Amino acid sequence: MGVDANSGMFPLAYAYVEIESNSAWLWFLELLSGDLNITNIHGYVFTTNKQKGLIDVVDALFSHAEHNHCLKHPYGNFYLEHRGLALKHQMKAIGRATTVPWFDVEMRKMLEFSKPAHDWLAEKDPRHWSRAYFKTDPKCDMLMNNLCEAFNHSIMDARDKPVLTMLERIRLYIMLLMAGRRVFCEKWHGQVGPRIRKILEKNKGKAQWCIPKATGQNRFEVMHHIGRNFAVDLNTHSCSCHAWDLNGIPCLHACAAISWFHGNPEDFCDAVYKKEAYLRAYEPMIMPMTSQDQWMKINLPRLLPPKYHKQPGRPKKTRKQAFDDPKQPANPYKLPRYDVLLKCGNCRGEGHN
Repeated sequence: MGVDANSGMFPLAYAYVEIESNSAWLWFLELLSGDLNITNIHGYVFTTNKQKGLIDVVDALFSHAEHNHCLKHPYGNFYLEHRGLALKHQMKAIGRATTVPWFDVEMRKMLEFSKPAHDWLAEKDPRHWSRAYFKTDPKCDMLMNNLCEAFNHSIMDARDKPVLTMLERIRLYIMLLMAGRRVFCEKWHGQVGPRIRKILEKNKGKAQWCIPKATGQNRFEVMHHIGRNFAVDLNTHSCSCHAWDLNGIPCLHACAAISWFHGNPEDFCDAVYKKEAYLRAYEPMIMPMTSQDQWMKINLPRLLPPKYHKQPGRPKKTRKQAFDDPKQPANPYKLPRYDVLLKCGNCRGEGHN
């Protein structure tokens, strides 16, 4: 899965393999690299989960690319040894820190909460899970990768079908998805998509707490009401908070500087978020197909189905629940027994029944 100009999922490639393994991932990523004609790997970001063999194969094939790990899975390992809501929020704060000094401040806060938790995080390479160490060229600050889960949910009805039926339903889904988004883009009001505009509106609302001071040549010193000062350069699309540099969307300090001369923040968004980039991504069309009875017969070897490897246990269709997923009650109309105040039936007292 890729990310389009409106921060939505963009299907890049899919395959049916015998089993999830190192060799399967190597075969798939080699074909993907050839199809995308990846020559300058510095412009790509790979955000991976904990799939079997995927991390090792990505590091081997794309050693110079930005390789981030979905923050949910490092936290899953962190949660096994260091539990608590405060530690959870603090780990997220460390991942969201956009500068190295802020990263160090949040790490010191984690040390105050728990030294073992701090030492556990200190052993992990922050280049893979903290925005403070992400590269700024790809314009991607994604910490959570739920794109594959969203796609799997979209094709849930097709996953337990025979191979050809499954692939045909996926093809039909992607064909209609791309056609619908081409029509959707024509209805955009402005240069960027609705999700990007929503982020800009949020940043413009926060910018009212900032006072921009023009220093000349489109450079500003922005004073925030909490007492911090930030340097904004509209020429290079950068801010000292590092947020604009990371994702290419003007941060609240940049929006304050842009409002000083009544500019439009959409003009300062990176080109990857513009309408033209969205249309280029969805310009290729999946052509309609006829039914099999209209196909011409060809004298080629007949394709054989892939080898079947029966997995242990009952075949599962639903997604494996994570440790922090909210549990669904068996009966949504019945109140749970916990958090219910029980009273004695004789004396109506509490705490002794």
